[in-house]
Amino acid sequence: MTQVTTEIKNRYQKYVNGSATYKHPTIVDENYVALKYPPYLCQPYERPKPKQIKGQKIPVHENQEEIIETKRKLLKEELLKKYGSLIPTFESSDISTNKLKRIAKKPLKKWDGEKAPYILCSSCANPVGQKCTHKLCKKCCKILCFSGKIDCIGHRFNFSKGYLST
Repeated sequence: MTQVTTEIKNRYQKYVNGSATYKHPTIVDENYVALKYPPYLCQPYERPKPKQIKGQKIPVHENQEEIIETKRKLLKEELLKKYGSLIPTFESSDISTNKLKRIAKKPLKKWDGEKAPYILCSSCANPVGQKCTHKLCKKCCKILCFSGKIDCIGHRFNFSKGYLST
């Protein structure tokens, strides 16, 4: 590999120094893409033109943007028909297509935007653990369980046995 790179470097070194001028090759080939700059200069990749069958032209739609827009509208209408019943609080014009796709992936999730309020701990302002048997936050529950040598399944405290499980 190093031998190939040194050969290429030596081949184009005279053009880089300016001792010779580079002439682009005159190749007549349908797959050949003429370079904007000499090949020893770095340049972006240009995708080759699509192959055409002789006598046929590549179809180009004049109203391609309109076609794409109608496809989007049809997709949105189809998704609204399928999953519109899951989101009764939104109007059909307010919801985006991406949101409808997310609803299609998770149909059991509540999408109305309402969340249950947090219940606060009775001794401090932290939220209560959802599975806590004593209805306390983790900090207060740990203090209670440690002092009383009791267990909490929600926070996984097992002080009755004499250790804290992780």
